[in-house]
Amino acid sequence: MKAVGITHYRSINEDSIFVDVNLPKPEAKGRDLPVAVKAVSVNPVDMKVRKGGGDKVETPPRILGWDASGVVEAVWPEVTLFKPGDEVYYAGGITRSGFNTEYQLVDERIVGVKPNSLNFAEAAALPLTSITAYEAFFDRLGIDRDSDDTHHPMPMAGIKTKAASLRWEFMFARAMHQTPDMIEQHKLLTYVVGEIDAGRIRTTLETVVGNITAANLHKAHKLIGTGTAKGKVVLEGFE
Repeated sequence: MKAVGITHYRSINEDSIFVDVNLPKPEAKGRDLPVAVKAVSVNPVDMKVRKGGGDKVETPPRILGWDASGVVEAVWPEVTLFKPGDEVYYAGGITRSGFNTEYQLVDERIVGVKPNSLNFAEAAALPLTSITAYEAFFDRLGIDRDSDDTHHPMPMAGIKTKAASLRWEFMFARAMHQTPDMIEQHKLLTYVVGEIDAGRIRTTLETVVGNITAANLHKAHKLIGTGTAKGKVVLEGFE
């Protein structure tokens, strides 16, 4: 299968080399969902993980990418939430191989059916930020998602006088630790789909760089690295 990997070589400005590679197709098991990837977006987390390689030589290259949309290829008895041909979107888990590849395995409990009103590129721009925002507001801060209060600005100056606490949000936590409530990410992505198809949430896609290739992925990382991107940067399809 085609994939785009990154590798590090000693003393080359502490940067990464982006390479087009062919890798064996992984075998799915348990609740893993085999997905034919159609589009991916690039996030700051990709850059952090990329730079974390230091000056070591890596073989084989690492596959990054934690935002994707695609089509379910197959299912078996352990997979109960999807069927072959379903169009899906997801952010996945940071401890597994990423999504810059033709074929991806992802736990079905952190996957949602793609919004009907969006194409693959538009959908790939949404999972990571949608999960982060949803969990931060509704799970961590305890805001009622169905209240009229969530439709108005939320001034933060008053929290100091109330000795408010700091609540951390890390959207990869459930997948990383295989928590019993992993299914909540499937549920929240399903909720977001309803909001998108109803026109209450819009895609944050800004730029489609091109196909999923090493050269285009390098361009996308450079663009994210400038700190000037106002929306999501997406790559779509393989050559």
